[in-house]
Amino acid sequence: MIRVLKRKAYTEKVLSLFDAVTPVLHICESLGLSRPTVYKILRENGRSPRGFILSPESPYILECLNSRRYSAREIARKAGTSTAVVSRVARDHNITIRPQRRWKVRSSSWSQVATEHDAYWLGFAMADGYVRIKHRAKGTHEYLFRLHIQRRDVEHLNKLREYLGTDAPIRNSRNRVHPSVTLEIWNKEIVHNLSRLGCTPRKSDREQFPNIREDLFRHFLRGYFDGDGWFTTEPSGRTRLGLLGGRSFLVKIRDRLVALLGIYRGQVQKLGNIHRFLTGSNADAVKVARFMYDGSTVYLDRKYQNHKRVENGNNGCNQEEVR
Repeated sequence: MIRVLKRKAYTEKVLSLFDAVTPVLHICESLGLSRPTVYKILRENGRSPRGFILSPESPYILECLNSRRYSAREIARKAGTSTAVVSRVARDHNITIRPQRRWKVRSSSWSQVATEHDAYWLGFAMADGYVRIKHRAKGTHEYLFRLHIQRRDVEHLNKLREYLGTDAPIRNSRNRVHPSVTLEIWNKEIVHNLSRLGCTPRKSDREQFPNIREDLFRHFLRGYFDGDGWFTTEPSGRTRLGLLGGRSFLVKIRDRLVALLGIYRGQVQKLGNIHRFLTGSNADAVKVARFMYDGSTVYLDRKYQNHKRVENGNNGCNQEEVR
């Protein structure tokens, strides 16, 4: 109901901007709306979301092309259209498109999982990242690894950039309601390495537990927890540690924690389209937290501070705060 009311309140502004030939992504940024919401408003009011973009006279595409500041992919992303449309406009106006910039990256990343950092960033990638293999014309492919996190954790993304040895930029989202940052790596070897280790395309509820050394499991788990885990304190005062993921993936994590730490063998519960695992007691939450964080050198600072609060018995946190 709230979403419907919000959409109605913004309808006039969206239509006004669209009729003034404003790209959809710029409408999203200026009004703090998601792209699906803007598209729905346009369709409900008889507008084609990509209608004005398809014109070879589109002033915004021509402006970007003439500036020589953007590649075809960057222009398409900014204008909310395809690279094919941008290329057609460039041909029609005899404009040379600036080549796509190649960002440097260490292609051997995750070729093997032999160190704390390898295991940690693999876990973090499996929680908050995904890979995509896109089939292109003439039998070619594009290989993308993308990681998307809250904007308040942007410094952690810089640590990942350092691990990957990349100068690829961190991009800010255009959503003002849920500000976030994204890192994109276009690299065939990295995508293949992650896929081999269990971070597969469309991995939701299908991620596979990686075959890594026993001594690296805690680092992998810490990375996964920093991405998709939380501490929560219930009204009774009990603090629990939680993880989200696919059922078989969480079952393997739970069973390994039971074997290593002797914690209570709790249930993996279905939660919408995904599953959730929660520890059973304060003591179990502290055991797992110490197992993950003690003696570690790489972690999400915010989660590490929450771990110290739980360890010291100073809970006072809810799920929304510490996720």
